Amino acid sequence: MLLIFAAESHVDRSIENPQIFLETNILGTQNLLDNAKKAWTVSKDENGYPVYREGIKYLQVSTDEVYGSLSKDYDEAIELVIDDEDVKKVVKK
Repeated sequence: MLLIFAAESHVDRSIENPQIFLETNILGTQNLLDNAKKAWTVSKDENGYPVYREGIKYLQVSTDEVYGSLSKDYDEAIELVIDDEDVKKVVKK
């Protein structure tokens, strides 16, 4: 499992130089995904598509500056339901 808690977020600096934030948040994420895919590929199937190791998970937690703001404000907390047992092991309730 690859678990990532990372993003560059500081609004004032992102306004001054948005290119750095694009490189860190978007291209940095793409780099992580590409390297995870490369590390987890074990072979190719009969059609030439990659075959990946079993049981591999990629979980990335980031900020609204990467994913965008919520479209509405909530008056009360909404429980996060996690069904995946591997994710439950790393997330504290």
